Amino acid sequence: MHYEVPRTLEEIAEVSRSPLKKIRRAYIFLSRKLEIKLAPANPARYIPRFCSKLRLSEEVREKAIEMIDKESKGKGTC
Repeated sequence: MHYEVPRTLEEIAEVSRSPLKKIRRAYIFLSRKLEIKLAPANPARYIPRFCSKLRLSEEVREKAIEMIDKESKGKGTC
C-alpha cells in the first residue's frame, strides 16, 4: 500500500543501512542535477503515522488533520 507519507532522510538511511551523510549527499546531488525544487511536505501527511505509533483513535486523527488544515488556510501556506 502507498499512503503518500513523506519519509525523512533518517528513515531512508535506516532502511537502506547507508550512512545518513551519504543519503543526504545523494539527495542534494540529484535534486541539483535534475533541477528539482521540492516544497516542504504538508504536515497533515504525517498525522496518520504519528497517530498509529501513539495508538490514537480515528477521531483524534481526523481532528488533528482538521486543525492543521484550518491553520494552514489561515496562513495561506501548505
